[in-house]
Amino acid sequence: MGPLIIAGILINEEDSARLKTMGAKDSKLLIHKKRVALSKQILKIAKNHKLLIVQPDEIDYAVHGHDGLNLNWLEARKTAEIINHLRPDKSIIDCPSPNTKSYTIYLFKKIY
Repeated sequence: MGPLIIAGILINEEDSARLKTMGAKDSKLLIHKKRVALSKQILKIAKNHKLLIVQPDEIDYAVHGHDGLNLNWLEARKTAEIINHLRPDKSIIDCPSPNTKSYTIYLFKKIY
């Protein structure tokens, strides 16, 4: 299994509609060629961005429950790292968990 890529962008709120117009959506639903083309378009409107690469050994560590982690909590920690770096007024997050309430509570504890 390869690494997990988690990214965030900081845009002006008025540019958020442009993302939908461009065809931006869950990257797992896009073919590689479309992801590459979209990334270039998105970076043109982004005020800032942050990309994290989570290596397989860190994923395995979380999946095996070390330090009270699981894959969702690992993703929440990495998402918080991105939010803390970008310092947005508002965040829109692709929640990896069906339990959005629990995920949101955990995530908010990691944001400062």
